[in-house]
Amino acid sequence: MTSSFQATDESTEQSATSEAFLACIREEAEIIQAEFDNVTPMIAQARALLWLDTLARLHEAGLDEAIKANDPQQASAWTRDLALFEVVISLIRNIQPMDLGDDAAAGFASATPGLAAADADEAVSIN
Repeated sequence: MTSSFQATDESTEQSATSEAFLACIREEAEIIQAEFDNVTPMIAQARALLWLDTLARLHEAGLDEAIKANDPQQASAWTRDLALFEVVISLIRNIQPMDLGDDAAAGFASATPGLAAADADEAVSIN
């Protein structure tokens, strides 16, 4: 009985998280559209990748300088930050375009079964 209750709580929480994420994406798309007439989510993604790539290259240069200066503490910090940039770049590269129309919630639910709303009776597994 307890596990069924936990699955329902997890399902409700995931549904709320999914809706909050979708609302955030819609809000950001509206802001971008209001400020820049011709910017699409794909253009915004490309711009983000350019900025992140530039920041990663700056961190690589900082890491090289720290290694040349024989400063292990700075080298460690640059390496840690560089690793985070690489993870974020990888995530952003894998983002697929999303339809933000009225049926976006249904599309989001089918595209991300682990994060979308699930039946209250079924356990949810995030892939």
